Amino acid sequence: IQWYGAAQSYVCSGMVIAVNRVLTAAHCRGNNMLADGAPAVVLQLNEFYDLALLAAETHKPSISLRDTPVHRFETLTAIGYAWGWTQLSVLEERALLISVAVGPKNAVGVIVQNGYIGGMSGGPLVDAKGRLVGIVQQTNTGIGYGVGTQLIRAFLLGSE
Repeated sequence: IQWYGAAQSYVCSGMVIAVNRVLTAAHCRGNNMLADGAPAVVLQLNEFYDLALLAAETHKPSISLRDTPVHRFETLTAIGYAWGWTQLSVLEERALLISVAVGPKNAVGVIVQNGYIGGMSGGPLVDAKGRLVGIVQQTNTGIGYGVGTQLIRAFLLGSE
C-alpha cells in the first residue's frame, strides 16, 4: 500500500484477504492511497486493533487465516516492503510472547524476536505453511508486535 502525505510519500504494506479487499494497519491510512497502483479507500477502521480494511481493485490471490493460535518460539515469517523498496522484504521471526499488550493503547497481540523494518507495517506475519497468524504493526529494538488472527477475524466480522 502506498499513499502520499502533504510533502512526501509514505509506504506501508498490506495483504489481499478477499476479492478487492486489502487488510493493513490503521496507522497506514492516508490520502490518495494506492494498492498495486489502484486507488484504495478505507471501508472499516479500528485504531485500538490498529487495523484497516480497504477496498481496492487487485488481482492477487487472497491469504488464508490460520485457525489455531501461535505457539511460543514458533518460527514465523514477516513480509512487507521495508523502507519503501519495490521488492518484498522477508524476515524470519520467533514468537516470544503470546497474548500480550505492549501498552494501554494496544490490543492483545504477539511479540516476536528481531523486530520489523519501517515500511513493513500492515504486512502479514505467516506460519511455515503461509497462513496468516498476525499483522506487522510496531517495532522496537529487537522486538516486533502485531495482533493475531483472533482479533483480525473479529475485526473483519465487525464484532470487535
